[in-house]
Amino acid sequence: MYLEILVSPLQPCGFGYALIKALSRNDPSVGGLILITVLTMSTSFTVCYCGQEVSTQMENLHASAYMNSWYEEKPKVRRDLLQMMILTKNPTVFNYRRWVHFDYVTFATVMQGVYTYLSMMAHFAD
Repeated sequence: MYLEILVSPLQPCGFGYALIKALSRNDPSVGGLILITVLTMSTSFTVCYCGQEVSTQMENLHASAYMNSWYEEKPKVRRDLLQMMILTKNPTVFNYRRWVHFDYVTFATVMQGVYTYLSMMAHFAD
């Protein structure tokens, strides 16, 4: 998993570079390269989307428990809602060893890395 995180910007970059070269040569393999490039980008997006969804749902759960009229409920329900609010008070993030948090910010960083690597490769190839 650690290696996959480090290599994730390089995979779409390599396929993107091959796509740019194939487009410049009018190569018939362009369709396959487009598909592969999109699929390699979607792997990073899928993981980051799931992490963002977990964080968002936990925030929504905390907000809905707090915004509920919990003060009018029976003591047992209040106790349960209080436990839920305490458990959801701290943000829950989908991460890898508390080092990389998977969310939209991470996906944007990966895509920025793809663009940077691709620009660098295109610059040195000319």
